Amino acid sequence: EDDEDDEEDEKKEKKHVPIAPHNKGEDEEDDPKKAIREAVIRTHHDLTQNLMMQQAISQQFKRWESELGENEDIEFSEKAIANETQSKAMGDMIGDMWKELRMMGRPFFEERLAEEKDVLEKREPQLRKAYENARDALKAMGD
Repeated sequence: EDDEDDEEDEKKEKKHVPIAPHNKGEDEEDDPKKAIREAVIRTHHDLTQNLMMQQAISQQFKRWESELGENEDIEFSEKAIANETQSKAMGDMIGDMWKELRMMGRPFFEERLAEEKDVLEKREPQLRKAYENARDALKAMGD
């Protein structure tokens, strides 16, 4: 029990370490520029993430439309299961179940992705405007 109390006291002492005061000087002048630079980086990141998510969703829809190789991964797994269990019937049965699950779940998944893409597309202009505003503010400051 004494060891536990000592550990708790040590933790409390570590939490209350004083922070060195900020040295004022030339850095003070750069703070507005630094904040704007960080805003440019943050808004650019947000816009990029939004666009990448839209692209990933579009690619998923294209994969579904082409339907090439849709079941290749399942067929590969069927063979692996058949080899492991030494039962072709077991591999075929499990493969058929996976294909049915994919077929049944796909409409719900498509709907969810379509909704997510709509949200991303609606948010894109706001993100683009925020990035452009931050970039323009940085240019106005001379960077």
